[in-house]
Amino acid sequence: ARELTDSSDEVDETLYSTTGRRRTKHHRTIEQYEREIERLKCSVELLRGRLGPTDSGQDHTDAKMKAIISRLICVEEELRREQRKMAA
Repeated sequence: ARELTDSSDEVDETLYSTTGRRRTKHHRTIEQYEREIERLKCSVELLRGRLGPTDSGQDHTDAKMKAIISRLICVEEELRREQRKMAA
């Protein structure tokens, strides 16, 4: 069993307001959260493909192909977002 860890580049800073109360500031943008969600969705699809029907060779091959295509689509979407970000 694998242990899930936070692979983000999140940086937390403790800030104190004028009232002296402690606040936590997160340096993650919505775009970073969206990328993380897409990455996790891709991981889920990949794992679903691995857990798919294994009794028939053809079903297993189909599940692997679907997982590969899913992963490629996710990577393509992430690259397009990065390209739009760099162009802006």
